Amino acid sequence: MFTLTVMPYHRALTARARQLAGNEADADDLVQETLERALRTFSRFRPGTAAQAWLLTILRSVWIDNWRRTRRDVPEPPARLCETRQPEPDPPHLYDLADLIAARVPTATKQLPPKLRTVLELRLISKFTYRAIAQRLRLPLPTVGTRVLRAKRRLARILEADLRLPRDQTRAVGRLPVVHGEGFWHRLGQ
Repeated sequence: MFTLTVMPYHRALTARARQLAGNEADADDLVQETLERALRTFSRFRPGTAAQAWLLTILRSVWIDNWRRTRRDVPEPPARLCETRQPEPDPPHLYDLADLIAARVPTATKQLPPKLRTVLELRLISKFTYRAIAQRLRLPLPTVGTRVLRAKRRLARILEADLRLPRDQTRAVGRLPVVHGEGFWHRLGQ
């Protein structure tokens, strides 16, 4: 009964084993182990069910077991290859530059186009909500959000050029949580 059930699918098993194993010898070993496991568990196989799916499931399980076994057998790399390196020194942190940035924000804001400057000032200085800004300026709500975002990005580029900061540091300028003091803008974020 086992031979009649299994043999019609031997070619499909071999083809799938070649895909998984990558070479003929390992594929043959994989098929052999699959057939051995299928024979051991054949008593649980119910006639009339999909024999090919059952065999391919066993094949996949055998392949995964072999793969896990070979991963455990991989030797540890020599200790000298795993030495830790000291991290490179960090560039100046934006919090160290907060006072300098805060001092330059008013002049940088004046360089923004009027549409962007107005929306940004209403949002950050007057603490208007996007909805209140939209009503006051008679703009659609999504337009307000877009203008605030564009204004923050353009302000960051202006400050970057003014302070000559590296690009990766100025990406955070628009998100800088607190700038010391109650100057022109005591919060750049939000």
